[in-house]
Amino acid sequence: MLSSRLAAIALVACSGSAAAGEMTFELKGNGGNCAGCEWVAAEGEITAETPARFRAFADKNGGVPAVRLNSPGGNLVAALELGMLIREAQAATEVGRTLKSSEGWWSEKSSGQCASACAFAFLGGIRRDAMDAEIGVHQFYRDVALERPTDKVFDALDLSADQYLTALLIDYTFRMGVDPRFVAIAAQTSPGGMRYLSGVEARELKVAYDPGETGPWQLEPWAGGAVAFARSLDEQVTMTLFCKTPGNARLLVTSKVDFGPDALRPVEEYTSAVDVFGRTVPASAVSLKQAGDEMRLEIRLGAFDPAEIVDVDGKLHVDASPYAPHVNWSLFDASASSENAVAAMRVALRACI
Repeated sequence: MLSSRLAAIALVACSGSAAAGEMTFELKGNGGNCAGCEWVAAEGEITAETPARFRAFADKNGGVPAVRLNSPGGNLVAALELGMLIREAQAATEVGRTLKSSEGWWSEKSSGQCASACAFAFLGGIRRDAMDAEIGVHQFYRDVALERPTDKVFDALDLSADQYLTALLIDYTFRMGVDPRFVAIAAQTSPGGMRYLSGVEARELKVAYDPGETGPWQLEPWAGGAVAFARSLDEQVTMTLFCKTPGNARLLVTSKVDFGPDALRPVEEYTSAVDVFGRTVPASAVSLKQAGDEMRLEIRLGAFDPAEIVDVDGKLHVDASPYAPHVNWSLFDASASSENAVAAMRVALRACI
């Protein structure tokens, strides 16, 4: 929690939000039975009471799934506290409104914005989904500064408080895993304006962030040969393509996610086939083992041509999902960037280990 001193600063660190009702939290869903089918609709202005209300909501519901924010901003320090509570809950964040469907018994997502102080609360998500022009930032300010911009109404203590808050913003942003340049961009935008981040900027600054995303495929020397690999940003999942003899490619997918003891049964008991980069591989060619804190899915691909891999929106997928009507469940589901994949894989398959 923030100190009482910061709570006092909050009185002079409010964003320029348009008139809006106080932020509310409601558990919504699209009627499906899957991870991501439920979310918390967080809509309205962030006030000093918002963090406490969020904590009470989370406690009542036994935690929170993704938090979908649609807010013009509000109390900046309260927004930082809300962001820390979201991180404490290990929840994801996204931007947008939540609307009632035409049928009325389920909800649907629509576009929205998370601006000013809300942008800092958004950074609390362990995964952050923000599209083009959904995140808006500007300078924090005091209401009196906009009311009487030419008056000399501030003293040395006010200046000290402003510097303290700036340092807090940089520290908070860094601890949330976001590029501190985010604070600089906000500081360069006047209180009366709003700087909306492009999708590219949001990703470059790690404002939009998926810990499961991987960088481009790379090559690494190994046992007299080479392997091609792609690793997730949080280093929890790694895909490695290699061969021990020509014409016998193998893909090893390692994950530090614990699937529990049932996952160690033969893959054939779950599904008849596994999808690997758009190619169907029989379950008999797949083994799933646990080694220390890692789950290892090893797939024997045999004769494999990297040119035949299927790219879906810039990603390559490995999916071991049994058929189960109305249930979205997967024994093993991982994806990697397709960037540099074909070139790296070809080299690895010519340099068996």
